[in-house]
Amino acid sequence: MPGFLSGKKQFEESEMYFSTAVERESLSSQKVNYNLNRQEDNEFYTPILPGLPDDVAKYCLALVPRFKFPVMGTVSKRWRSYIQSKEFITVRKLAGRLEEWLYILTGDSKGKGNHWEILGCLDHANQLLPPMPGPTKAGFSVVVLDGNLLVMAGYSIYEGTDRVSSEVYQYDSRLNSWSTLANMNVARYDFASAEVNGMVYAVGGYGHDGESLSSAEVYDPNKNKWTLIESLRRPRRAALVVDLKVSSTSWEEGLVSQLETQNLSMSTTPSATHGMK
Repeated sequence: MPGFLSGKKQFEESEMYFSTAVERESLSSQKVNYNLNRQEDNEFYTPILPGLPDDVAKYCLALVPRFKFPVMGTVSKRWRSYIQSKEFITVRKLAGRLEEWLYILTGDSKGKGNHWEILGCLDHANQLLPPMPGPTKAGFSVVVLDGNLLVMAGYSIYEGTDRVSSEVYQYDSRLNSWSTLANMNVARYDFASAEVNGMVYAVGGYGHDGESLSSAEVYDPNKNKWTLIESLRRPRRAALVVDLKVSSTSWEEGLVSQLETQNLSMSTTPSATHGMK
């Protein structure tokens, strides 16, 4: 009997040990799988700089000179996303590290051989931008939006005003690269444009065959979409934006003949004349 009891006790201990070992192995396996899955699912959310809180890491990246941004953008998805964000600009501003660069378009008298160049790069020599997509154009308009250049519409210098464009390109000044945005609703050139409260407005100008335009439209970068808004009372070409109001002019024999003011904050509904496209 004692031997039987002793044997039973030994069996129970062995069973308990085996059960505990299996349980530990199972938990360990689950933990490894969980960590692997978590790493795969959250690859984008890895620390910006290992060992540092993200707030400190973001400040460190904000201190890097601007001409290094394109290289920083290749380090990781997290760095690239942060460099392209509005938060990055805000942190650099708070750190006193904003660098203002001047972008100029140079070329010959016929508009051929155009290229974008950067001036004011601290102690660095002038830099050339990568070639802009699409055919070489003239009569386009440029605005600055969230630190990027938007080059809108215009006409081909090789085909003249017979080839008016509605294309829009964006130059990412932090990553030194071009991308294509949504086309405008109306192809135009020599038109007025402005950025107001994060939206881009295009007003008037000339269309195909040189017809004067009174149409206006607005671009929403969050939706990557152009929307036609209330048209001007008559065709316009030059404009100035002050306090959310655009003042545009018409021209006769080289002189300003009439000034029209339109409240942009009130002009966000689709145009009844042109409708939505």
